[in-house]
Amino acid sequence: TACCARPFCGARVRINDEGALPFNEEGRLEVKRRAKGGSLRMDVEAVPRYLLPNSQSEIVEEYGPFEPADINISLTCSVWVYYIPSEEGGDGEDADAEPEDCTVWLAIDREQVPEEARA
Repeated sequence: TACCARPFCGARVRINDEGALPFNEEGRLEVKRRAKGGSLRMDVEAVPRYLLPNSQSEIVEEYGPFEPADINISLTCSVWVYYIPSEEGGDGEDADAEPEDCTVWLAIDREQVPEEARA
């Protein structure tokens, strides 16, 4: 992951529609390449999509005979911090004013943040 530079526990990758393979303890997986290069289609499993690049589990990388030496898949570790304004505050108060009493919430998936939430 990008935040702690550690592998995602339990992650597996399916290479060009072959069986899913686990990463080693360092988060690496050795893959043979074609002598003239080609395209590597990876389908990442057991990792929430919202952590993957562009929220896509399928990643396609072009490669040559020697380059790149590594293909890194960086996971995001976004955290949304928000609060939900109380219904009592709807009497014309300044919308940008800090709330006096509220509960602050944390979410790791943008889809978990309600529409009425404020940052």
